[in-house]
Amino acid sequence: MKRVNRILANATWASVVLLTFLLFVEHRIHVPVWLQAFGRMHPLLLHLPIGLLLITTLLVFVQKQFNGKGFEQLIPFLLHLTAITASLSALMGMFLSREGGYDELDLQLHKWFGVATSYLTAAVLAINTNGRFFRPVLAIGAVVLIAAGHFGSVLTHGDAFVLAPFQEANAKTSAGPDAPVFEAVVQPIFDRKCTSCHNETKAKGKLILTSYEHIIKGGKSGALWNDTGQNSLLVKRIHLPLTDKKHMPPKDKPQLTPEELDFLSQWIAQGADAKKKLSDYAETDSLKLIASKLIASNQQSTQHTATYHFDFVSTDMIQALNNPYRAVFQIAQNEPALHVDFFVRQAFDKKNLAELSSVQEQVVSLNLSKMPVTDADLALLKGFKNLETLNLNQTDIAGAGLTELQSLGHLQSLSLSGTKITRSAIDAIKALKSLKKVFIWNTGITSAEAEELKKQYPEITWELGYEIDHREMLKLSAPLLISENVVQAGEKIRLKSSMPGTTIRYTTDGTEPDSLTAAVYTDGIAAISYQTVKAIAVKQGWRKSEVATFVIFQSGLKPSRAELKSLPDRQYPGEGVATFTNNKKGSPEFFNDPVWIAWRDRTLEAVFWFDDMPEMHSVTLSYAESTYAMTWAPARWEIWGGEDEAHLKLLQRGTPSHPTALGISNVKGIELTFPPVRYKCYKLIAEPLNKQPAFRKTKEKGWLMVDEIFFN
Repeated sequence: MKRVNRILANATWASVVLLTFLLFVEHRIHVPVWLQAFGRMHPLLLHLPIGLLLITTLLVFVQKQFNGKGFEQLIPFLLHLTAITASLSALMGMFLSREGGYDELDLQLHKWFGVATSYLTAAVLAINTNGRFFRPVLAIGAVVLIAAGHFGSVLTHGDAFVLAPFQEANAKTSAGPDAPVFEAVVQPIFDRKCTSCHNETKAKGKLILTSYEHIIKGGKSGALWNDTGQNSLLVKRIHLPLTDKKHMPPKDKPQLTPEELDFLSQWIAQGADAKKKLSDYAETDSLKLIASKLIASNQQSTQHTATYHFDFVSTDMIQALNNPYRAVFQIAQNEPALHVDFFVRQAFDKKNLAELSSVQEQVVSLNLSKMPVTDADLALLKGFKNLETLNLNQTDIAGAGLTELQSLGHLQSLSLSGTKITRSAIDAIKALKSLKKVFIWNTGITSAEAEELKKQYPEITWELGYEIDHREMLKLSAPLLISENVVQAGEKIRLKSSMPGTTIRYTTDGTEPDSLTAAVYTDGIAAISYQTVKAIAVKQGWRKSEVATFVIFQSGLKPSRAELKSLPDRQYPGEGVATFTNNKKGSPEFFNDPVWIAWRDRTLEAVFWFDDMPEMHSVTLSYAESTYAMTWAPARWEIWGGEDEAHLKLLQRGTPSHPTALGISNVKGIELTFPPVRYKCYKLIAEPLNKQPAFRKTKEKGWLMVDEIFFN
C-alpha cells in the first residue's frame, strides 16, 4: 500500500507543477485535437475527487467513534487517490475551458476554486494525519470543493437549474389567439430544448436563446436566420443527422419532436415574424394547426389549477375517435376538456360529427373550417353544452341554422368568415350571452351592416379582417439582384423590383441612395472589379423600400496554376488553393461549407502564375466579416509581382479598417490597385488579425475567412 501511495503522491506533485505552469501561460495555450478530447473527460473524472474527498473527510471525523480500527491504511490511500484525481480534473478543466462558450466570471470562479481544491488536497499529503493542521486543511478543502462544484453546475446547467421546476410551475403561459406566435410557441421550444446550453450564464457558441433580443444577435457562427427565411443556420443545424457534431440539440440532450422541427422550419421560411399573432393566421394555415398542437402539448406539461370539472375521457376512447380526417386531443394534461379538428373536405361525413356525441360534454373547441357543413348539420351541435370555440369558416352554412346554437351557453368565439351568412340571420345569436367574438369577414354582411352590429351588440367584438385604406401609403419591397454576385468581364449587374411600375435608384460609392438624386436603374449597371451596390425601390403613392445592399465581384483573369505557401487552419481547409479561383461564393452563416478556407495562427501566403502574362492592375480579396464569429479583414495584406518567385517586387500593400461594434455578418471585399503590369508570377500575403477590436474584449486571435481571390 505504501508503494502505491508513493506512486500516487509523485503523480500528484507532477500534476500540480504542470498545473501551476499552465496557469502562467494560459492565454498562450493552443489545445490540439487530441488534448481537446482529454479536456472533455473533465465532467467524467470530476465526480471522483468530489466523492472521495467528502467520504474521506467524513471518515476522518468519525473514526474515533470506531476507535480508529481499520482506518490506518484506508484514509491515507483515499487521500492520495483524492489528490491525484483532483489535480487531473483541474488539468482537464483548463483544457476544456479553452474551447470557449462559457460565462467568463463563472468560469474564472469555477477554475480558481477547482485549482484551490487541487492545491489543498495535495497539501494534505504533506501533513501528518495526526498533525495540528491536518483536519482544518481537510475541512477547508471540502468547503472549497463544494464551491467549485456549485460554479461548475452554474456553467453547465445555468444559475436557476435547481429552482427551475418551481419557476416553471408558477410561470404563466401566453398562448391565447392574441399571443404572438414567437412567445406562444417558439420561445417555449427554445426554453425546453435549448436554453440549458444557451443562456446568459452558459452561452455555448456565444449564442443566447433566452429572449428575442439575444436570439436575433446570433452567435459565433452568425445569425440563426435571415430576413428571407432562406438558408437558415438554425434549420440546417436541427436537420443534421444525430451523429453530426453540429446537430442541435446535441445527441445527449432532449431532441426536438417532428412537430417542433416542422413548425420552426415553416415559421422561419415565412420570415420569422416575431410580432405576428396566432389570430393573424388563417384557420387552415398549416403553421397555425401545428402551433395549436404544440401549445396544447406545452400546456399538458405545465402544472396549473384545473379549469374544467367534468369527467375525463379515457385515453382509449380518445384514440378510437382519432383517424386521418379527425384529430381529438386534450387541451392540457390536467384538463378533461377536448379540442377537435376536421381535415379533408372530400372525406367529411356528418356521421363523423355525430360520432362525437360520446364526448360532447368534454368538447370545448371544435374546428369545422372548410368542411361541407350545412345549416341542417348544426342541429348535431346542440348537445355540446360546454363548447367555447366554434370555427365554421368557409363552410356551406347560410345562416338559417344559427338558431340551433342557442343552447350553447358557454360559446365565446364563433367564426363565420367565408360563408354566405347575412345580416338578417345574425340576430339568432343574441341568445348566446357568453359570446365575446364573432368573425364575419368575407361574408354577405356589408361594412355598413357590420357597423350597425357593433352598435347593437357592443359587448361582442366583430372581426372584419383587413379593410383597405386607400389613404394608407404602403412600403415597397426592396429591389432584388437577378444576376450572380460574381459577374464576368463585360457583364452587367441586373436588378429588379417585384412591383410593376417601380423605379429603382442606386449608388455604387457606398453612400445611401435617395429617391431624388440617386442614379436611376435602367438596363443594368456596368461591373468593375469590385463594388458595393446599394438600391431602393420608389413609386408614386408608396413609401420607398428599405436599402438593399449587394457586394459584386468581377471574376477577371484566371491563373494558369497556383500554390499555397502556408497551410490553412485544419478546421477550415476548403478545397485547397482551388478555393480561391472556383467562383464559388460562401455564406457568412455557414463556415463549414468547403467554399471557405481560413487562417488564424499563420499568415496566408499563396503564389499564382499567369503564363500568358496578361495586363493586370488590381487584386480583390473576398472575405467574411462576422463580429460574433470573430472573422475579419486581414490586419495587413500585400501583392508582389515578378518573372518568378525569386524576383518579386512589392506592387501594393493595404491595412484594412475593422468594425468598432457588433454588426451584421457579411461577405465583403478589399481591393489593391497598382499601375498596370505584365508579370508571370504574383504572390499574395495576408496576415490575420492578431489583436481583436477592443469591443470584443478577448485575447483570442481573429480568423481570416476567404472564399475567392480575383485578379483584374
